[in-house]
Order: sequence, then C-alpha cells, then structure tokens
Amino acid sequence: PMGGMAFFGALVRALAGRSRTTDMVRLDDVQTLRVASRRSHLRVAIDGETCHLSPPLDYAIEAGALRVIAPPPGAGTKSA
Repeated sequence: PMGGMAFFGALVRALAGRSRTTDMVRLDDVQTLRVASRRSHLRVAIDGETCHLSPPLDYAIEAGALRVIAPPPGAGTKSA
C-alpha cells in the first residue's frame, strides 16, 4: 500500500508528466473509471506503448477477464 506522502509525490509527478514505474496505485473493487481533463489530449500507455487520446477516458474492468498462469507459491525455491 502507498502512504499519503508517497501518493502525493506520485500525483505531483504525474501532473508534471514525470511519473515513475513505481508510482502504481491499487484500486480494489473498482468496476468503472473515468479520467477527465481540461487538456485536449492525454498521453496514455497501452501495452507498453504511448499514444495520445482525447478525454474523457472511460475504462471498464471485467472480473475474471484476464487469466494469469503462475507457478504455485514456493515453486522454484530450494529446500535444504
């Protein structure tokens, strides 16, 4: 979880266009999200590529839409 000051720092960097990969925010239980702005275009990263989109940006989260394949917890660790 991100503390208050860390979140504020991430917000300031995002507004200045200098966000970091570590400036991630968890939004649990969110089903839809709208990003509004006074700017005519926003720079957005989609699958690692950046593009410019016109706001508002509407996002919908579909529960269970992404399948994640991962090893079971503890797999790959060496035991003595």
